[in-house]
Formats: sequence, structure tokens, C-alpha cells
Amino acid sequence: MRKLQNLKKSVAAIGVLMFCMPMGNVQAQSAVNPMMDPARGVLSYSPLLQDVFPAVVRIVALQPVGGQSAPTQSQGDRKPISFEYGEDAPNNKKPTAPEQAPPSYPPKPTQPAPARPAAPPQRTTPTAPPIVPPVQMRPSGSGSGVIIDAPNGIIITNHHVVEGAAAIRVDLADGRTMDARLLGSDEATDVAVLKIEAPRLSAVNVTSSDNIRVGDVVFALGYPMGLEQTLTVGVISGLSRSGIGDGIEDYIQTDASVNRGNSGGPLLDSRGRLIGINTAILSPSGGNVGIAFAVPTRVALSIADQIRRNGAVRRGRTGVVVGPISAEQARTMVVPSTLGALVTEVLPQSPAAAAGLRTGDVITRAQGRLIETPGALSSVVGIAEPGTNIDFTYRRDGRDHNARMTVEEPRQVQIAQAATAGGNSSVFGAQYRDVTAEDQIPNLTTGAMIVFVTPGSTAARRGIYPGDVVIAVNRRPVRNAQELTAALQSSGGAKQLMISRGGTLTPVVIQE
Repeated sequence: MRKLQNLKKSVAAIGVLMFCMPMGNVQAQSAVNPMMDPARGVLSYSPLLQDVFPAVVRIVALQPVGGQSAPTQSQGDRKPISFEYGEDAPNNKKPTAPEQAPPSYPPKPTQPAPARPAAPPQRTTPTAPPIVPPVQMRPSGSGSGVIIDAPNGIIITNHHVVEGAAAIRVDLADGRTMDARLLGSDEATDVAVLKIEAPRLSAVNVTSSDNIRVGDVVFALGYPMGLEQTLTVGVISGLSRSGIGDGIEDYIQTDASVNRGNSGGPLLDSRGRLIGINTAILSPSGGNVGIAFAVPTRVALSIADQIRRNGAVRRGRTGVVVGPISAEQARTMVVPSTLGALVTEVLPQSPAAAAGLRTGDVITRAQGRLIETPGALSSVVGIAEPGTNIDFTYRRDGRDHNARMTVEEPRQVQIAQAATAGGNSSVFGAQYRDVTAEDQIPNLTTGAMIVFVTPGSTAARRGIYPGDVVIAVNRRPVRNAQELTAALQSSGGAKQLMISRGGTLTPVVIQE
């Protein structure tokens, strides 16, 4: 509180000094201080953001009246991260009053009168087919979004904002409302892309998130708590944050106030340029405590570009498994610090093996970016399409080496038809069995192979696919289907599954 009061006094003092300046000096000051509004003589960010406000929209997820909302991730799936902000999640808000159906139903055709006995038989007109009234929709959740391409009506928001929605509505800042089409969505990065058809749209200016620094002033803009467009200000508190959820993570951390309904809205730098998409808060209560996370534009725009071109995200295979470096490992390997991504496994005949990587190497740079955590590396590899060349630097025996690996197409896993004597087991909507020699999975002879996933089940919503092999649950090895069943049915809340998929290990958190 003392620091806050001192800051207020400092700002007030600055304001007094500016008002004491001659007008010419105030105008000169405004040239170097963009927060000075010379027309009113006050400190303000408003002149910088006037062009941004029209580009930020409300995203409304819709469900049929009287129908059940499609299931979405529960808040417990990502505790303590509050991805489901209440308004954000299509299944996490009490239904509002249904929208009134348009009174445009045509009346039913009048039935012809019976013919008179003396008159010849009348030819009856065939009865018109019944007119089906339009499906009434109700709002089931809302979030925010930002227009990145005005001529084409392209909007970026969060995957979890639109997940499970039967239809999507976009409310523009100028009061216009229109339907939106979902071009595609990616759960791993929590990015979704929408398209609207409308004239006179405004788009936000975009800049590279690679140029931001801790301490930079930032703005969060969106529609929180059912309010209209709301602006909050803060600073960048941290970079390359990972280990928050279970997807591809390289988050920007900020203390700008982010609340329910802000999901999918922009994080802006002090010049009003887009640097990230607000996606999560760290909070034991679900409210803002000054720790929020945003997907950097480097990741969000790459995913959006793939979705616009392909309708989906194409990910490849490198064959390298990495982990963090502990202080003890750093001393043992004689590396200067715990920063970097430690190579824990290199699969044979993989791009990583062809590039010369070995277990124990420490990857320190990739595509020109400093790699301080495994999450930073996954955010580079995880958005690379097959065929992409990845230039990287690794440290071995105290020396740095440069190399290149080419991301390859994921290998298709042939699922053998033979089942174990007890048949397939099933938990969370996934059927699985023991891994067998007939599966011919390189370097993998134990585990539980997924053979079928029920559509709409918990396993399906968490991104588990046939051919995946579960090798551990909550860091405990799983050798067969029986051990997987026991681990999944044990008490203890959420379960973290380590899945081998195409030679790459992927963590997935699952909970009913």
C-alpha cells in the first residue's frame, strides 16, 4: 500500500510540474511523452488507443434453447488456472432469457372448403409442407476477441471461449451484431480463428512478441464480468512461462487486471500494438490476483495462419524429448546454469538423431530465440509444420554446437487387432489394451495403447487419440492396461498422463 501511495504522489507531482510549464514546453513534452494529452493537459493513454477500441469485440457462444450445452473442460481440469472464467466457457454460465423468436412465421395455408353436392368435384390444392421455425438460440457464455484482418473479417480468440458452441455471435464495439463462422481451433495453444462478413471493420496493429521485455507497460482490453469494453493497465511481469496447464506454453505473464470475460482479448504494448492473446489467470478463487497469462503473438499468429490456410494445425515430429535442468544436474554436467532444455531421449531414425543430438545435450537456442525452459522449446517445435527447418544451438561438454533438423510428418501407428486375454479396458471414454510386439513401436514395448475414443467423452475432449500410448500416470510408469486402469480409477482428482505419440511425449491432464 505504501508503494501505491508513493506512486500516486509521484504521478500527482508530475502533473503539477506539467501544469506549471509554459504551453510551448507542454507541447514539447508531449512529443517525447506519449501519455500527455496536450489538448486537455492531462496524462492519458487514450490518444494511443483510439484506433484499437473498434478492433476489440465480444464473442458470444450460443446453444439451442432447451438443449444441453456441449460439454467443455471443467475448471478443475486446469487448476489452479482459471481457463473457464464463468462467462468465457460455453457451459459455465446460467442461461439468460432466450432471445425472442422473430415474429415472421407465415400462417398455415387455409384448407379448401368442402365441395357443394351439386357441383362437380373441386380439385384440392396440395397442402404445403410444414414450415420449420428457426432454432431459437440462447447465450451460454462470452469472451473477447480481436480483429487482425479487417478486409477479410478475421478474428482471433481463445479455443476455450468457443469450444462446444452450437453457434457464435460477435458484438462489435459500434453496436453491430453478426454471426461468426469458426474457421478452426487449436486446443494445444488455446487459439481459435473466426470470420465475419461486415463492412467498415477496424483491425489492430500487430508487433512481434519477441521484442517485449519484463517491465514494459501493457494494456488488457476486453469485456469482463458482463461489462462493456474495459481497459486495464499493468506491466509485463515475466516471459516464457510454462508448466501452467498441459498445452504448448510460452506465456507472457502480466499484472494487468484480467477477469471473467477477458479471455481471447488482446494484450497490447504501450503503443497499442497486439503482443498477446489473454488466456488464463492464476487464482485460487477464480478472481484476479494480479497474475495473468497471454499467448504471445509469435505463437498465436502462426497458429492462426495455419488455420486460415489449412483449416487445422499440422504438427510434425522431431523425435527429441526434453526436460528441465535441476541444480544437481547442472553441477554434474558442468553447465553454467539451469537455463535451457535438457535432452532426455533421442529416438532412433528421427530428425533429432539425424541432426546429431544426444541424451544429455542442452538446447539453448532455437530459430534465433533463447531457450531457457522446455516450454520455450516446445513453443517453437509445437507450431512448426512438417518440412520446417529448425536451426538450434546445443551445449555439449562445455562447448556450443549449431545444427539443423527438419520437422517430419508424424508416423502413422498401425494398431494391431489382437487384444489381451481380458479384452479392451475402458475409462474416461477411451478403450485401451497392452502394447504388443505386433504394434512395432520403436523403443516402446510396454504401456497401454488407446484403440478407440468415444466421441464427446472426457478422453476425446482432452485430445486423446487412437494409437496414443500411455506410459505413465502422475509420473508413475504404466506397463500395461491393468496398471492404467488402476491408476485412472484411484482417488486423487486430476491425473496427468504421459502419452507417447509419433515418437514425441505429450502430457495430458484428465479429470471427470
